Amino acid sequence: MPSLTTESTTYDELLYPTYAQHQSHPDVLATIGSLFGLSPAPVGSCRVLELGSGSGGNLIPMAYHLPGSSFLGIDLSGRSIEQGRQFIAELGLENIELNHLDLRELTQDAGQFDYILCHGVYSWVDEPVRQSILSICRDHLAPHGVAYVSYNVYPGWYYNQPLRELLRYFARRAPNPTEQARLARILVNWLKTTQTDEKDSRTESLRKEIEHIEVCGDSYLYHEYLIDENRPMYFHQFVEQAAEYDLRYLGDSERETMQVENQQESHARFMQMCSGVIEAQQFLDFFLERRFRYSLLCHAEREISMLVDPVVVQGMWVQASFQTEKPLGDIHDPEPWMLESSGGSRVSITSEPMRWAFAALSQVSPAAIPFDQLAQTIVDHCPDPPLHASDEPGAPSTELLKDLAIQLIHLYFAGIVQLHTYQSDLCPRITDRPMVSCLARLEGQAKQAVTTHWHYSIFPNPVAIDLIQLLDGEHDRGQLIDALLQSGAQFEGKEIWEPYLDRAAREQQVDEFLENLRAEGVLIG
Repeated sequence: MPSLTTESTTYDELLYPTYAQHQSHPDVLATIGSLFGLSPAPVGSCRVLELGSGSGGNLIPMAYHLPGSSFLGIDLSGRSIEQGRQFIAELGLENIELNHLDLRELTQDAGQFDYILCHGVYSWVDEPVRQSILSICRDHLAPHGVAYVSYNVYPGWYYNQPLRELLRYFARRAPNPTEQARLARILVNWLKTTQTDEKDSRTESLRKEIEHIEVCGDSYLYHEYLIDENRPMYFHQFVEQAAEYDLRYLGDSERETMQVENQQESHARFMQMCSGVIEAQQFLDFFLERRFRYSLLCHAEREISMLVDPVVVQGMWVQASFQTEKPLGDIHDPEPWMLESSGGSRVSITSEPMRWAFAALSQVSPAAIPFDQLAQTIVDHCPDPPLHASDEPGAPSTELLKDLAIQLIHLYFAGIVQLHTYQSDLCPRITDRPMVSCLARLEGQAKQAVTTHWHYSIFPNPVAIDLIQLLDGEHDRGQLIDALLQSGAQFEGKEIWEPYLDRAAREQQVDEFLENLRAEGVLIG
């Protein structure tokens, strides 16, 4: 019998592009683990294992930004692993290793890991491999470690099931994955022409998925809709499977769905009557018709608490993650400040202390501020005696620290702020000679995508990708404008930025380009 590590896979024929998955970053896992009572390893000095790492598009940026930590990725696709190794060599990284290995062959010699990641694998493999994923989490996860597993879930995936069966049947006679994907795309394009304007949830779900398939490559189309293995499950079934391996549900990286208070009133009232977190989350999946989850696991013997100790937050960094319809108003204006998360949660800020806090966060966004510095900002601007320590003039009072921490906990789960366990090295302002990381420049060259400091993937247009190559700290604004004027401004026959614009218009475009990179968390100087 040939070794599993030498078998060719469909991922070798149709390479699956891998990108940064923010919700899998050790900082996200460490933050949630800390809030719920664990003592996870510092992300700056931890060990991370990724199962099904592909070419390392998720793992390599972590290794680049966390040089004091070590990373191991394993994948069954030899082509993907080789591609990732070449990129690692270009970056000169020594704290990451990618191995061509079937995860069922991982041995005890691999040791323990503080964070184990498994994105886009669990639902796409057979039962023995799913069992191996959970056994690896049980056997290789550090005592206070956190494992991340993403998977398709019902009931939302019921809406995708007919499309999957239709595409599989249509492409069933094609001789290979490449041809199957080609035929399936023909059918998808035809389906788009049959779409109606009906607004029911099933039609809307199909419309969105067809639009998603349109912009995704053939590898996604094949591996999501045409392979034999794609087994969604109910959330409670995943939790029960994990329990069989002495693992317990810790929470989800999609934090806005974890709090009852964030749900619409009727759903919240129903969830409050549930017998526990698992039951409440399962009913929420029914209400939201959720189709995908990013679940976190820890060892079953760990004591966790959904009642967050405010003291934990006082050792973290705080980052603004809200949107506003208009700029923040005057601190003393009686009109409420309305903040909205990317997930749609809305919060009204009326108190002066919290307005000073949000004004400070906005000034340095997307960088983060230490909690104690944020508290000090409030004290420096608010003369109210209860905010000041009685025994240390000018310092925050114990009451202020506790109240601020409690409010930040609610705002974190509402998606209005991000909490971090480590400091950023972002540049909050655009310098005379802007600079992005070597990673960002090489990523742009390699796959036309760039990873931000906070581990999000962004996809600049081709002209912007070219300009990113010049953000090395050596080129000033004028040189960027000259480069833009000299560019063809064409991509596949389409105008990216209008070639007839004069220098003044190009100056505005460069300024907007740099501001977008700053706001996204790409500029480091």
